Amino acid sequence: MVRRLFIIAMALLLCTAVLQSEPVRAADGGPVFSVQTSNSTLSAGSTIKVTINADQLKDMYGFEFNLYFDPSRLEYIENSAATDLDGYSVPAKIINKDKTYVRFAHVKTANVPGLSGSAALLSLSFKVKVAASTALELKDIRLIDSKMAESALDTAAKAELTAGTYYPGGGSNSSSGTNGGDNGTDKQTITLTAKELGNPVSGKVSVTLPPGASKVQLPGSAHELLGDNGLEIHTGKGSLIIPSAVLGQLAGEVTAEQAKQGTITLTAALIPDSAERSALLAQLNSTNGLEARFGSEVYAFKLLLTTADGRSVELKNFKQPVTIKLKADNIINPRLSSIYDIPSSGSPEKIESDYNNGEFTAKISRFSVFAVVERKKTFQDVPASFWASNVITELASRQIINGTSTTAFEPERSITRAEFTTLLVRALKLSAGSKISFSDVKASDWFSADIAAAVEAGIVNGQSASSFSPHAQITREEMVTIMMRAYKLQKGATTDAPAPAFTDEAGISPWAASHVKEAAALGLIKGRSGNNFAPQGLSTRAEAAQVIYNLIENTAAPASKD
Repeated sequence: MVRRLFIIAMALLLCTAVLQSEPVRAADGGPVFSVQTSNSTLSAGSTIKVTINADQLKDMYGFEFNLYFDPSRLEYIENSAATDLDGYSVPAKIINKDKTYVRFAHVKTANVPGLSGSAALLSLSFKVKVAASTALELKDIRLIDSKMAESALDTAAKAELTAGTYYPGGGSNSSSGTNGGDNGTDKQTITLTAKELGNPVSGKVSVTLPPGASKVQLPGSAHELLGDNGLEIHTGKGSLIIPSAVLGQLAGEVTAEQAKQGTITLTAALIPDSAERSALLAQLNSTNGLEARFGSEVYAFKLLLTTADGRSVELKNFKQPVTIKLKADNIINPRLSSIYDIPSSGSPEKIESDYNNGEFTAKISRFSVFAVVERKKTFQDVPASFWASNVITELASRQIINGTSTTAFEPERSITRAEFTTLLVRALKLSAGSKISFSDVKASDWFSADIAAAVEAGIVNGQSASSFSPHAQITREEMVTIMMRAYKLQKGATTDAPAPAFTDEAGISPWAASHVKEAAALGLIKGRSGNNFAPQGLSTRAEAAQVIYNLIENTAAPASKD
């Protein structure tokens, strides 16, 4: 049996400017291994991407190796390892013995020949903890061929990394003037003086970064100089409005004297088309089968205060929100798009955004990587010709509704009372409830908190005082009644417009009749064939999606004009 192997690697190309290690060749002239890094100079907080390559392979069916690093200077970014090689991989494992290393391995699983020639075996990322020279060393290489013969290579490959200043986007540390100030440090930095910060216009001090610039430098006491005014930064096709209270919060991380003598640096680094951008897109594409693409420039933001003795303090979370604006590309569908927070680790987060005149605006509570992203979700059983295709695609893309699997929506399947109530509660973003008053709804049920929230909001009732019947299939008149209660909760009133008549109105239950008429008058519902409402008919998942969509569209607040 092939021993258990470790690796997740990735096929994304690194930046063209890479640090090439000395190749390593087996004693008998066999495979050659190398370690490449995306940049050779280090700065605290930056990310180093590493690729392990092999040449002159002969029937390599599986491999295992260790990558040694100094944990006091580098931190392995969890789950960053990936591979596009066919076969079986196990998540990378950190080993701490006399030295620290990450162990990787991979093995083919089919009855096929091993790899021959050249291959990118693995890519992974490290976060720089301290800007000090260090090295990455590949050792303990073991290979297995398609006949299960194992061999060990007594060789090592190394990449040397040196301390220095790394500028996102590829800048250089050359002397240059600044935007109005006379003490700039480099082409990428704009310095705002105390005088400039003390002269706001319309409640803001604004600065526009010229092409190639990615940093704004401020006095540590910037919040005092701004007073109640904000700081507005324009960069490329994006902008930020930072309340002075956020700068004051950062200054509060050190003593008043340290802040007074310190310097605040805001970094707004454009991430160009590169391996880093491709890796971010891969993160976005890994969630719920959504197909993602960027719809704006991609920016990495950071806010630091550096004291006179060289200590840096980063503000990670804001007590007051910062406003971010990003101009959208005209190739995307704004209805499927929003601003996203794409962290270095963890899942991307959709930020509630307003769209107006080609620009998305959102409030953020921390700095990270941000971009407008279009995420589209399609299902194999919802063809473009299906009557509710556009609605299902939009709601699924906006993660308001889910499929029954990654590839299926089952649009014609009937929907239960619990399922529809849950869809409605989540679409309206109601807070989860806690009081369960029905004997057939247990606290452990996946829908219990949503049903509790709907009951507390007055949207739904049980079928009796003690029974909700969560698994019962919901009828059309029940669905419309619940929807109209939600509409009134959001809007407070309906309409006096006359309602179109249905041929089977007499069959509508008295408790539902007024709700059906109001919904029809508002255009929230339509009848089935022959202008029948079919009040006792069972609602399908597609009909429920349409009802949810109509409700959201009719209760949504108008877009911000700011």
